[in-house]
Amino acid sequence: MIGGYIPIGSVVDSLLVGYYTGRDLRYAGSVRAGLPSEFRRVLLPHFEQLQIVRCPFVNLPDRAEGRWGEGLTAAKMGACRWLHPLLVARIEFLEWTPENRLRHPRFSGIRSDKDASEVVRE
Repeated sequence: MIGGYIPIGSVVDSLLVGYYTGRDLRYAGSVRAGLPSEFRRVLLPHFEQLQIVRCPFVNLPDRAEGRWGEGLTAAKMGACRWLHPLLVARIEFLEWTPENRLRHPRFSGIRSDKDASEVVRE
């Protein structure tokens, strides 16, 4: 589930993804790998139509950046743009971290076969 993104200039730098636990959308990580450069440019106009003011994730901001700097702190959240959580992304990853974050996530496409409310931690 895509709940936000981080822009750099006129392109999407990374996607902010999560999953549902009940009715709550939980942040799972930032995904940059696997986003082709042309796709990064094409996404931005589509995302502008879905923008919302508030962060849709219930577990942000993080208190600290974490061991590998993957935490999304209040200071880092200023660069984020939030989206109405309607788009479902296919994300490949190695494993879940102890902090319930994706380790080495990689974008592999947008899914149209799954409703956004069905995205749960697998």
